[in-house]
Amino acid sequence: MTAEEKLERADKGLAHLYRNLRRLAPTSLQSALDVFCSAVADRIQTVSRERDNLYALSAAKFDRSELDGVLQAARRK
Repeated sequence: MTAEEKLERADKGLAHLYRNLRRLAPTSLQSALDVFCSAVADRIQTVSRERDNLYALSAAKFDRSELDGVLQAARRK
């Protein structure tokens, strides 16, 4: 699975989780849930933009599969 597919899956998973938790959460927790899910969605989008920027900056040196390997190694540290 590519990094892009993982980000899409994470985004869809968050949307599914949000809908289910929103439906089940008591009213008193719904606003906190909204804030949390919004923050996670923003982070997913930021990671996606950062990855796209890295791809653009390193296009001359790496192909996408090599850069995915570099990104995965960096995340493990």
